Amino acid sequence: MIVKELQIPRKVIILEALLRRLPKTHPQRLKIEEERARSMAGYKGEQTIDYHLRSLEDQKYYIFHDVRLKERKDYYFQIDILILSPYFILILEVKNISGTLTFNQNFKQLIRTTSDGVEDCFPDPILQVSEQEYQLKHWLEQFNFASIPVLSLIVITNSSSQIRMEPFDKKVLNKVVRNKMLRTKINEFEKIYRDEKFSGKEMRKIKKLILKHHTEYDYPALEKFNISPSELITGIHCPHCSTLPMVREMRSWSCSHCHHQSKVAFLPSIMDYVLLVKQEFTNRDIRYFLNIASEQTSLRLLTSNGHIKPIGDTKNRKYHMKISPTLDTFLRK
Repeated sequence: MIVKELQIPRKVIILEALLRRLPKTHPQRLKIEEERARSMAGYKGEQTIDYHLRSLEDQKYYIFHDVRLKERKDYYFQIDILILSPYFILILEVKNISGTLTFNQNFKQLIRTTSDGVEDCFPDPILQVSEQEYQLKHWLEQFNFASIPVLSLIVITNSSSQIRMEPFDKKVLNKVVRNKMLRTKINEFEKIYRDEKFSGKEMRKIKKLILKHHTEYDYPALEKFNISPSELITGIHCPHCSTLPMVREMRSWSCSHCHHQSKVAFLPSIMDYVLLVKQEFTNRDIRYFLNIASEQTSLRLLTSNGHIKPIGDTKNRKYHMKISPTLDTFLRK
């Protein structure tokens, strides 16, 4: 049973917001586009695995996509896919990388060689999942779950990539699989780990704990790319084609490029502000960011929908918008 569905990563949503708010000639634009492409590659890699995971027995497995948990104060660890069963917990690290992939366990690194001979070095995924195993065990111990085996696999989802070892290492053979072999590998684990560690009640408790303690990562895009909020293009963007700015016509906004009209076009632009600048904002902040001249107009927009919540008394009032991939999809319609 997939209890935490795969969704477009918040990091991708943030980078898309940044790209539409930057001038086409901005010097950091290419780096941002490359980072977005890497994040989308990971997302698409997980999509290919999703198909194979849905064949697992619903009552026997709980499957979580993109889990981020706090191990200790201000330190989080993230898992691409976590599979919870009564017999073991399985961590999947998804790699959607093209080219020839060489796992070098002497130097703990992964080398990707492209078709034109260019080499790129990545951190060792085997070391990465070993650390995740330790972190998850430590996290479970906080809730008195300490006896279950925690396993891990690196899943290569790009069908055109070649996998090599240098030198030969049995650990690589045991840890690295292609997505089409994932179900077979899980069957092997089922034959090895036969002792039930969790009852159905305990499984449900752990499921609730993971969902409760999962925390989204608010990727600090402006900080990462050394961009000031003053460099962002202001105004209300078109939810359909991202053209800036839309034009106010009566009680709706109109796009000069695709002619889309919307009465709630301001909401995706407020979401841009929350994703890029800060989560709590004032009426004045939004007036400036949306290019709205009237204080009363912006106040009416902030208080006329259920997506924005007020914080504090009237004099010092701020507002908050809770962001989710579901909300992002809704606001694009």
